[in-house]
Amino acid sequence: MNIELGAEGKLVMSSPQQRWHAGNAGDEALMQVLRFAGQEMMALTDDKGGFTLAFLGFQAKGFSSMGAAKSSASAFARQVLSRMSDLVADRTEKIRMKTPAQLASSSLDSEKDHKTRAATLRRVAGGVRSHAQASAVAGFSDAERKLLAKAAALLESAATASLKAAAIAKRRGDDRATRQKETLKAMQGTFASLTTVANQVALIAAVRSYSLRHLERHDPSNSQGGLPALFREALVDLSETLSTNDDDRAVAQVVTDAWGKFKSGKEALQARHSAVIASLAGGVEAATLASKLINQARGQ
Repeated sequence: MNIELGAEGKLVMSSPQQRWHAGNAGDEALMQVLRFAGQEMMALTDDKGGFTLAFLGFQAKGFSSMGAAKSSASAFARQVLSRMSDLVADRTEKIRMKTPAQLASSSLDSEKDHKTRAATLRRVAGGVRSHAQASAVAGFSDAERKLLAKAAALLESAATASLKAAAIAKRRGDDRATRQKETLKAMQGTFASLTTVANQVALIAAVRSYSLRHLERHDPSNSQGGLPALFREALVDLSETLSTNDDDRAVAQVVTDAWGKFKSGKEALQARHSAVIASLAGGVEAATLASKLINQARGQ
């Protein structure tokens, strides 16, 4: 960003800079004026017999003489400008810091993640604050100690925001768990009632087709044991997907709509995975026959 003097700035900067004069008072023993960077500073007597410096709305009191006040003028001007810069920086940081709701908006961070981050930030803030308090021994200046204290305060604010984000994440997680439980219950008469190999494979293919590779890599005699587990996992995955729906439909309606879509595409899914279905069906039939023969032998 390029900055330059405007018309008013050029006018004030054209006046003599850092030269003391009596100003309008006319008595240099009572008041003297000069300009720093175009801005007027005054050194004047106070009602207690001392002297005060005034610059840009800030003041420093308690000088014993006009000379003492004037000799501190440059340092006072720098401190005022530094203080004003800090005020602008503080405001900028507050604008840029994320709110707890913004922090909690990421689905990648759980309640535990936010709490862990808050604990880490507070631990670091405590270390920085301790260092700032002890930094006089190490020779740090007042400005450096203030900077460390400000860093600690910023870290503490971030920790507080993370704790609030953890509370938001917990509420959202609880709401999600409740809705998922309701979704699983609503699925009992539809998706959860699928019993044939063909129908279960179709659901697995619709929800998590990658898991069918597990079945394709096994012999039919060993594969039927994995189908129930994969089917249960598909049901859980589907319930999670349906429960995170952001629209205003009721849970039962969401499940009904999803069931309709599944039924319309079920035959295509079964045709696409017919080889897996045939292998699994053969394995299930063999296992059923073996179980029947064992039971008959035990009954004799």
